[in-house]
Amino acid sequence: RWLPRAVAQLKEEYPQITVSVISGSPMQVDNWLRDGSAEIGVTDRRWTGAEMDWTKMLDDPFLAVLPPDSDAPDPMPAAYLSGKAVIIPDYGANTDTTRVFTDSCGREDRLNNRSVLAAVAAGLGSTVFSRLELDYYAQQNLTVRSIDPPCMRELGVAMRPAVKNNPVVRSLLRALRRAAADD
Repeated sequence: RWLPRAVAQLKEEYPQITVSVISGSPMQVDNWLRDGSAEIGVTDRRWTGAEMDWTKMLDDPFLAVLPPDSDAPDPMPAAYLSGKAVIIPDYGANTDTTRVFTDSCGREDRLNNRSVLAAVAAGLGSTVFSRLELDYYAQQNLTVRSIDPPCMRELGVAMRPAVKNNPVVRSLLRALRRAAADD
């Protein structure tokens, strides 16, 4: 969500530059930074190597996404879904969702994000999305609850140490901070 706005701002300031945007999992972003395929990456802190510079943007909480008629308490204990159907989005290795729920939460069906939310809206199970993902994808009638204990991912920018003082990179970081603050 932030990257398109930040790149547009950067292109206004530096119209002559070319920016390549590659989408991938946090593990892929870390690999691209390590092998030099990318100079910076917007990613999850947990998957960023210690040798990279890190700029935190925000903590993104995970939320339980339940069928519209759910009577789950708010906040919802993670154990509430024990024995119930849990639908996990299949965009690579979904470590965020599986980190929140254990195997005791029941069956796992793997679908893309929009299909997952449609399945939840139809009462076929429950899932977990981060707040930013849910804001982007959710357009159905769903019940959303905070999770107890809270679970977050720290989102920010990882970069190769050699680029941290580059003026273009610093401008991009400023634009990303503005975009994150707007969320």
